[in-house]
Amino acid sequence: MTPTQGAKTARADLPATRPKTDEPARVDVRRSSGGVVAAGLGAAAGTGLVAFGLYKLGERAGWWGDPSTIVIDDPADSGGDQSGGGESNSGGGSKSSTIAIGNPPNMSGDAEGYNTSLFPSPAAVRLALKSLGYDVEFEAAPLVGYEETHGEVQRFQTDWNRVIKAIDTGKISLPKSVKSPEKLAMYRGLLSVDDIPGKYTLRAIEIAIRNALTNLVKFTKMREESKR
Repeated sequence: MTPTQGAKTARADLPATRPKTDEPARVDVRRSSGGVVAAGLGAAAGTGLVAFGLYKLGERAGWWGDPSTIVIDDPADSGGDQSGGGESNSGGGSKSSTIAIGNPPNMSGDAEGYNTSLFPSPAAVRLALKSLGYDVEFEAAPLVGYEETHGEVQRFQTDWNRVIKAIDTGKISLPKSVKSPEKLAMYRGLLSVDDIPGKYTLRAIEIAIRNALTNLVKFTKMREESKR
């Protein structure tokens, strides 16, 4: 037997599949060919808009499951600050708050209070958060409880509120000339920081993603600017 023949024999003797373990798989998407590809590429895409593009492809292909899937767990979510009170302007003087009040608007107009076509299942919510740079695992389970969110939903909510307040006080200036000014005007409203991806949080996620895609206004960049 030649060395080459020996190597071929050794490879042929390897098991065709991985041995089963008692630990459940972290990725649990529907096992269509598209679902498996989405799981692998979603992880590889990491924090870029490639992940959201992949999500949109999955939406058209029906990878994300039955639209009747329960996505949010807080139908009574009151959102952020409802008071409408004024805020101090860090640049000197004071002014009445114009955008850091109330809730993020419902960009889709969906009667459910958030875009059920964009977020038909928890997997879509997870991939959208990943596209914005938040380290959530890509799987089918709802983002409920710290074991699933790892605090990343709360981190987004905190970042959103900081960005909105920075825009409101003039610390961050939005561009004056964009492709879709009406989408940019949706950057308003505050979120409850509760680590739950409720309807208002899903609205904010949609606003951030659509402005990045349409107006090239990146939430990730504003997030960093708001911390300075």
